[in-house]
Amino acid sequence: MLERYRQLLVLVAFAALISACSTHATLDPSFGTDGIVTTPVGALNEAGIQSVAVQADGKIVVAGYCKGIGGDSDFALARYNLDGTLDPSFNGDGIAITSLGSDSDAGMSVAIQSDGKIVVVGYTGPGGSHDFAVMRYNPDGSLDPSFGGTGVVTTSLSTGDDEATSVALQADGKIIVAGTGAAAFELARYLPNGNLDAGFGNGGVTTTSPGQNVGAWGVAIQPDGRIIVAGGAAATVLARYMVDGKLDPSFDGDGIVVTEVSPLNDQAHSLAIQPDGHIVVGGYHKSATGDDFAILRYKPNGTLDASFGTGGIVKTHVADVDDWAYAVVVQPDGKIVAAGGQNGSGWGDIALTRYNADGNIDTNYGDDGVVITHIDRETLAQSAVLQSDGRLVVGGQLIRPGGTTAEFVVVRYAGSSVP
Repeated sequence: MLERYRQLLVLVAFAALISACSTHATLDPSFGTDGIVTTPVGALNEAGIQSVAVQADGKIVVAGYCKGIGGDSDFALARYNLDGTLDPSFNGDGIAITSLGSDSDAGMSVAIQSDGKIVVVGYTGPGGSHDFAVMRYNPDGSLDPSFGGTGVVTTSLSTGDDEATSVALQADGKIIVAGTGAAAFELARYLPNGNLDAGFGNGGVTTTSPGQNVGAWGVAIQPDGRIIVAGGAAATVLARYMVDGKLDPSFDGDGIVVTEVSPLNDQAHSLAIQPDGHIVVGGYHKSATGDDFAILRYKPNGTLDASFGTGGIVKTHVADVDDWAYAVVVQPDGKIVAAGGQNGSGWGDIALTRYNADGNIDTNYGDDGVVITHIDRETLAQSAVLQSDGRLVVGGQLIRPGGTTAEFVVVRYAGSSVP
């Protein structure tokens, strides 16, 4: 009897271990349908999420675009309750669509202020002439007239296209917006009322041409107020700015770091700052087999961290053809999760990878460090954020058959931060 009791204890312990391991990036059944929520948005049912954020109360806010009647693109936001249902307290039905009168409006990045107001940045403009667009919404989904008079501020930074792609909020309420124009990084800082901050750069704007054909895709603020921007095209490019908008010469000598991950093509899309000041960058590079995930880690002075991967760089081939990392997050335990998409055999799925602090793939995560989420149609993850309880929320786009319709897709994973 005693021996059978011991065997039973072993079986129970083993079952508990299997259950704990299964929480490593398994879909969260308490969210939507088996962890997945799809939402048709706009008159033409053609929409996509570009950015996702989580409020202090756990509600999820996503921003992107949708097509209106006539085919024009508009800003589109949605807010979801903790269970994945649309929040009717947000603009009546959980969805807010804003048209700026242009045929090409799109939201690219969203951030939540400490007072619950929602800041969305993107671009607007007819045809090929785009300007920065910054909007602020009240918690109920209405535009905030205390920001720029109408809730909307547009800024032309150059004679060509200016597209805001990422936003970060300073502790003092000022808004940092990064974007792309004329093969250069563009950075603007706005006061809480929507005016450009004259104490930043040149009248609130600074432009950096790193000598590469670059686009800025990510921005983050260090605890000391310095600003880091990541992007690239021919190579991965980082730039760090002082609080006044000038390039920081303590960052690799001139404020700019250019890293060639591949001689063919690099693209940095996201960055995160670790508590120790190290900078983690996520993107992709072109290899002989197609595009692959590329994760880089830099020291606070801008040099690559040789203790991470191979010389500070980790490359991961996820699928048969192309893999793109569009978001990177750092867990409290120091592990790094990259989210994006993979295209194997002509089909696109959401792809996640997780790395240990030294850059080695975390084989306890998913299938040897990789999680592929296949929905019924082609899907791509554009943004990811960790909830305070460690669950990972991913936002992107789901393309229906024939490519004529597309919907918001939000996926939540349970236990993604379990060591």
